[in-house]
Amino acid sequence: MVEPSKQLVLITGATGYLAGFVVKDLLQSGYRVRGTVRKVADKQKYEHLIKLPGASSETLEFVEADLSKHEGWEEACKGCAFVMHVASPLLLEVPKNYMELIVKPAVEGVRNVLTAAIKAGVKKVVMTSSIAAIDPGPKKAVPGVISDESFWADYETANPYEKSKYAAEKEAWKIYEENKDKIELAVINPGFIIGPVMSKNVSGSPGMFIRMMNNDLPGIPKMSFACVDVRDVARAHVLALENPNATGNRFIVASKSYWMLEVAQVLEKEFKPQGYKISTRAIGKCPLHLASLWDRQVRLLMDYIGYESRVNNQKSIDVLGIKYIDPEESIKTMAYALIEIGSVKDLRNKKK
Repeated sequence: MVEPSKQLVLITGATGYLAGFVVKDLLQSGYRVRGTVRKVADKQKYEHLIKLPGASSETLEFVEADLSKHEGWEEACKGCAFVMHVASPLLLEVPKNYMELIVKPAVEGVRNVLTAAIKAGVKKVVMTSSIAAIDPGPKKAVPGVISDESFWADYETANPYEKSKYAAEKEAWKIYEENKDKIELAVINPGFIIGPVMSKNVSGSPGMFIRMMNNDLPGIPKMSFACVDVRDVARAHVLALENPNATGNRFIVASKSYWMLEVAQVLEKEFKPQGYKISTRAIGKCPLHLASLWDRQVRLLMDYIGYESRVNNQKSIDVLGIKYIDPEESIKTMAYALIEIGSVKDLRNKKK
């Protein structure tokens, strides 16, 4: 096991939703942390990290670095024992030129970070990928077969987000295979991340919850997600860093598959008595198809209507020792956190 002894860890995209919890876990585990941000002067984006337990000028610092640029990464990696490559382009809608805006930056980002890490003498990189790089998807999945780490998404039928995750992880393994004598690599493949929220400056996973809690959905589509608590994902990164048996391996980090309607039902049971109106009405594929004609986000999801994502998390339990948080508690925790930071209206005890 690696002893922290105040070793320095670089974490890319430190202001991101998951990255914030990785920073928190690293500080609590006794590491010094250097986080990359787009602009150091934009302090409000990372002020929540400065307030974390164990954070000080000696244990937490920030530097500027852009995944799409070569400059700055070697300097950012200088003096670091480890790198957590968490940052990745986020897909909020499907751009027309997705190869240039999503896939290419993801691959270039991996190349820039790993190349700089190797030049700087970093011992090990732990990279965040996704089960999107593993799950074959509705067009290629075999009924009854549960995906494990030996699976790869089908690039040809994958959507742009899945393509970016697939291509970025493939690039990481290619670089690792060519430089095994210089650096170690472990990859974390999380499911749909839920749980507590540190800051309002987050996007991605919380968006669906915000819409559900604000009653901003006409109905609930038949979609499933392999859910996982953000704290479990963060812990998996640190465990993968410290465990020599993690090197050369990818890990599915997901707790349980939930249908979106089941999530809505958990939220309704918890929050309806507190004054919230949360739709639990199923919506069919036909209305969604019509909406997809003008809504790119809906279009992205159409192939997944009725598809159940099922993955095997046993490797994360056996090798990393993950003990998963109850996803139902994570669902409620996320909703309460979104109320506290103001992303969801506080209607508690204000029944209409």
